[in-house]
Amino acid sequence: MQGEVNITYETLFEILRREKNREELQTLTKTFLEDVKNYLQTKKNVATKNQEQNTLFSKDDTDNTLKQLTNTNKILSELYDRRERKIMILALNKAKTQSNIVNTTALLEHEKTLYADMVRLLESNRTQLEQTLNNVNTSTTQPVTQVEQTTPEPTSTMIQEPQVEKTSQLTTIMVRFLQPVPQFVGEDLENYGPFEEDDMANLPRDVANVLLTKERAETVEQK
Repeated sequence: MQGEVNITYETLFEILRREKNREELQTLTKTFLEDVKNYLQTKKNVATKNQEQNTLFSKDDTDNTLKQLTNTNKILSELYDRRERKIMILALNKAKTQSNIVNTTALLEHEKTLYADMVRLLESNRTQLEQTLNNVNTSTTQPVTQVEQTTPEPTSTMIQEPQVEKTSQLTTIMVRFLQPVPQFVGEDLENYGPFEEDDMANLPRDVANVLLTKERAETVEQK
């Protein structure tokens, strides 16, 4: 008979209870959504009819029916929340493992579309992530190759070291102290001394020049 109701408040409550207590997605009848639609429509028709009668008895029936409709909507909302979470887990497993043995037989027709869309989105996101990481890894290894190609540079630096030492020697003067000199601070903020008479020291040119000008030291000719 057209309009026959195959769903009741009690059956919906039981379906939700099973969905809560089971990890796997439970199988529903192919006509589940149509049956729920017919059930809700019938309840609304009853409520409307009782309102039209406008009697004390009909008012109680109307209140009960409306309350049952509200509770039914809550049950359906929680039911689909739980089913959607399970569908998301199925899609995640499919995108991660690329397995063809994911069981989707319990999906309703509209849930199959949701599942397929989720798998495509997750696979696309995973592919983009892998490409990004590969690009980062590739760019990270390039400087290493450049370092390997420029490794001869330290040898060039080592060859130049004697030149640095020669330059350093030209900026210092060997002096012999003509009288004791207490410790002092040079213009380079380094501490020098104390020195005793006849002590010899290789001092920076500016420091040595001050001592020579004050006749506290004399230059020592280096062979």
